Order: sequence, then structure tokens, then C-alpha cells
Amino acid sequence: MPLLARRYRFMHAISETDLSQVICATDTYCECERAADGRRQPLVAIKVLNAKHWILGAQEYTRMRLLRKRQDAEGVHVPIAGATSCFEVGCHFCILQPLLATLDHEAARCRLCGPPGGGGEVDLGNRVRLIDFSNAMTPAESKAYYDTFDVQTLGYRAQEVIFGAPFGFGIDMWSLGVTLCELFAGRYLLQAASRGGLAVQVAQLLGRPPQGLFDGAKYHAELHHLVAHQPPPLPPTQLRARLTERLGAPRSSQAQLFLDLVTGMLQYDPRRRLTPSEALCHPFLAPFFPWRATMPREVVAAADEKVFVEMRGPALDVQPEEPPLKKRLVGGRPLDAVTQIA
Repeated sequence: MPLLARRYRFMHAISETDLSQVICATDTYCECERAADGRRQPLVAIKVLNAKHWILGAQEYTRMRLLRKRQDAEGVHVPIAGATSCFEVGCHFCILQPLLATLDHEAARCRLCGPPGGGGEVDLGNRVRLIDFSNAMTPAESKAYYDTFDVQTLGYRAQEVIFGAPFGFGIDMWSLGVTLCELFAGRYLLQAASRGGLAVQVAQLLGRPPQGLFDGAKYHAELHHLVAHQPPPLPPTQLRARLTERLGAPRSSQAQLFLDLVTGMLQYDPRRRLTPSEALCHPFLAPFFPWRATMPREVVAAADEKVFVEMRGPALDVQPEEPPLKKRLVGGRPLDAVTQIA
């Protein structure tokens, strides 16, 4: 196989979807210390977009560069997989990125809820990166997807997208909730091959959608009869209990705090779903940084209404901890300013 861009030697495929393929390659222009397999060239990852999705590749590269520029300008660091450069191979748009290792499930679970039997936390450090910005968009650009609602990988697709209703930033919080469940359990939370199949699986987990929420949505008539026989939507305490059983989670306070955070993300109604700033106010994150002290009062109040009020009952004997920092940090501001770029 000839060198890609006359520089990168193909090694093996890492993953493949209908949208793109990610491959591992060596950079023949650079040298490194001899590896265990004898090679002297460093490894890189190359995302190769399918020919019909060339424009999405160009968009992703532009968005990643914009995010990096915005972070540098605002002095904010978010660990994203940087785009080193881009090039074309025939009709395929290619994005060059550093090669990332897969995240060990046990390490991730220990970091989320503590290692089995107690003990110190496992520090993941800078090993976690945000990746895949091919469908990153602004609110104005989201209307371009209202014909097909073909956005987000199916298993992580928010319910307003599944039913064909207008959507916003809340769809990312749904995807994050699903991802966190998978990091904890080490297996898929939802696996479906179709829009209808995913709607049924979510209804089996959360109960049927709230009455009237998706009336008038593009796919409501198609999907309503598939989920109408499911029980009513579960309140947060019952959903947390179901997630505890589904994920095999312990009933320790740390694990239940984590599942309460996830419960706030897996809400049918995007208005009831946690926003990024509200999620940072959750007590599960209190040991990491006193986010509540940096947020406007209205954000903290909204977060308390959505999640914390459910934790003051007998279902979980945990009170939200007040962070030690009482004053807002100099220059402190809601982090939505960064997360809402894409």
C-alpha cells in the first residue's frame, strides 16, 4: 500500500463506522526510540472520512481548531484530541491526530466510585480526551438536520432526536450520561439497530415518554405505539434504583452519588436534563473542585431543583456537601461558554 500523503505508512484499522474509518499509521518523517516491535517511527491516528462525508471531515477539523483557539484565548483547558493537520487522499478528507490508548475499564470505574473494598482513588490524570467533532454544530446549524435527524451515534442518540423534535445542547448531556454508564459498567447501556428499537430500549429503562412531550414531532406517530404500553416515566429516585440494578452498582454513597448525577442527564425532557454548569454543581464532583462556589446562584438553584432535592429523602442518606471555597473565583464563569462552541 502506498504511503498516505507520501508520508504515513498504514499499520492497521482501529475502528470503522458508516461515517469514517480510523487507522493507525507510522510517521516516516520522524524517528523515536526503538519500540518493542522494532519500529523507529512514532505511531499516529488518522481519521479517514468516507467520500460522501468529505464536508463533515472539513467541518470537524475546523471545529477542533476553533476550540483550541478559543481555549487559548480564554485561558481554559479542556482535554480534547487535537488535530495536528489534515490532508486529502483521493475523495477522502483525512485528519491527523495523536494516537490515544483505550481507557482501562477497571481504572475508570475505580475513579468514578472508588476501588472495590475501599482504598485510594485511581488517578486517570490526563488520559481522558474528548474526541469526534464531526457533527459539532451551532444552534443555528442544527436546523439543517431536521429533515432526517441523522445526528449522534444511534446508541447515544437523545430522545428528542429519536422522535424528531427540535434539539439543542441538551443532546450532548444525554450522550454523556450514556457514556458514563458504560465507563462504569464496562458494557453498552443501549444497543439498537434502528430508531424504533432504541425508543423501545429507552422506554424499558426509563418508562414511556411523558405525555405530550413529543406530540407533533416528526417520528411521533411512527414510534408512539411502540412505547405506549410501557409504564409511566420513572421519577429520579426510581430511575436511580433501576440503574443501580442494571449496572450492578454498589449501594455505597459514592456510587449512588454517581448514579444520581447520571440520572439527571438521562431525562426525557431536555428542560429537566442537567446542563453542563448544573452538572458541575452536583455533590459527586464536590471532592474534585468547589464548582458550586464559582457558579451564579440561579445555576446552583436550578441544579438543586433538578437533582439534589431527590437526594434528601430516605432513598439516599447523603447531603450535598458545601465546598470549602465560599467566594467566587476571580474570573469564574459558567463553563457552558466552552462546551457550547460545538
